Amino acid sequence: MDERIRQLSSEEIHLLEKYTEAVITEEGAENPLTLKQEDVSTVTAMTPPELVSSIYHMQPEKRLLIVACTETQRELASVLCKTFKEHHPAIYYNGLWEADKALAEMHDLENLLTDEDGNILSLSEEIVTGVFITEDGSLVVSKESDVPCEGTMLHKKTDDIEWGILLPMKRDMLAGTADTAPGSFFTRTLAAANLMQQVNERADNHIPVAGNTLVFHDGTCLTTAWVRSDNLEVSLRSLFFQLLFGAEDADKLGLMLTALQNAEGIPESFVNDMERIYLNDAECSTRRWNNLFERLVLDYQEQNLI
Repeated sequence: MDERIRQLSSEEIHLLEKYTEAVITEEGAENPLTLKQEDVSTVTAMTPPELVSSIYHMQPEKRLLIVACTETQRELASVLCKTFKEHHPAIYYNGLWEADKALAEMHDLENLLTDEDGNILSLSEEIVTGVFITEDGSLVVSKESDVPCEGTMLHKKTDDIEWGILLPMKRDMLAGTADTAPGSFFTRTLAAANLMQQVNERADNHIPVAGNTLVFHDGTCLTTAWVRSDNLEVSLRSLFFQLLFGAEDADKLGLMLTALQNAEGIPESFVNDMERIYLNDAECSTRRWNNLFERLVLDYQEQNLI
């Protein structure tokens, strides 16, 4: 498939400026990128044979930018570059770019990380803000997300700067996110207890953003975003309903019945508390939530469930 000839975004220009290693410029053309000249090889190609020779000479070892000022040179460079299977050059002519394949390779380079032993990991998907899945199913957390967690330090492969943390958990240990009522009801109750503990540890009236909270099958949670609550008790009530039963709407009873039908091993006292709080609209203080989850965890321990 032919590449699109188009304008580029500022982010794409930044990638080209970061990874371009050599420039082949037709005489009279102006380089559209801001490059550190000491790091970039530059060649002027005055004729089509010189252009072909320069491309074949430099392309195997360098990431090329070809700057044309005539349609003839642009077309020649475009036809020639379509024969390459890797190290695709970017072509610039008259304000437009032919650079999709080059940018795709640069995006791949941006996604390469290395651990302390030199093993390479490739980022595949960002599942919540700051947390990514790698191609082998590992979970990694960006340093910019400011999530307190332990793991193996990762560096960007291209420039060796610290990037983030490789978590000990794998993708198959992930139940989902807190806004989708992930996993079994048992897992969700443990996750609610874990989030209550994290709220207590902060002690600043912040609660986790459900859509930015990963829930694992063992009930542990990883949150990358918190918001301040003006009314902690109301916010906790909403958060725990969303986590335990699903998105809150008019059919509370239907949502709760669906979840509780498969709630094997859940203490009856906990079920009664949920009915009292959500169906009977009983108040539930922060202290009461703590007591409720502490008792639930004790019940699970006595049953050897955790």
